[in-house]
Amino acid sequence: MIDWLIQLSIIDKIYLSLAFVTTAAILVNWNRLDPNLKILILYPLALFASGYPYASKFKPFFPNDTRVLNQEDDYYNSLIVIQLNLSIPFSVISYAILAIFFYQTFIQKSIQTRVLASIPLFWFLSKVNTYSTGTWEPVNNFSTLFNIVESVFVIYCCFVYFRELLNHDKQYRPEKDRTFWVVVSLLFYFIGNFFITGLLNYAGLTDEDLARNAAYIGYTFSYLFYSVLILVCFINFPLNNYE
Repeated sequence: MIDWLIQLSIIDKIYLSLAFVTTAAILVNWNRLDPNLKILILYPLALFASGYPYASKFKPFFPNDTRVLNQEDDYYNSLIVIQLNLSIPFSVISYAILAIFFYQTFIQKSIQTRVLASIPLFWFLSKVNTYSTGTWEPVNNFSTLFNIVESVFVIYCCFVYFRELLNHDKQYRPEKDRTFWVVVSLLFYFIGNFFITGLLNYAGLTDEDLARNAAYIGYTFSYLFYSVLILVCFINFPLNNYE
């Protein structure tokens, strides 16, 4: 366990530390949080359960490795393991968690139904992506198309949430609501993922320094998301969700 932590880069250590602190913050403030926010404790737990530490060992080759991949190569097989057993399952689980969060947040039944329906749809797309690994995009692109689809789904939910805010009473102050700030952080997080993911794979083939800088920028969006979750747990907000 100690050896594994030592091998991680400083940015990965910060990332995992924030995920751990987020879990602790939600637990400590469990009774004061709204039900829709409590479900988010599963998000960092899914990160740990998905085997993120194993995937981090391959970061030196991320986002792209210029070596010629062949199906007899151990490195090729390792990438397949990450794709099928780590990256894609985490995306499916994390999206399901966020979908439940939005389901509990939205007011309109029709929107709630669409959000729930998107979970099996996303699972189906994950299966399509799994069985076509290496067909639509190189295996060392780390499910770029799939990650972009996830980002689009979550960004859509964020904008629907902002649209619903317009239906509230004029006295409602979203900045006094924990949920508002969580959704804002999710919006920034997944907009960042949307552009960073594509940039990583392009820059990995053309400019290694640009790819490395893009990866660092990508981490900042993760830091922002977890930091906001931690802060909203401890700050006293005058309003509960949609009060």
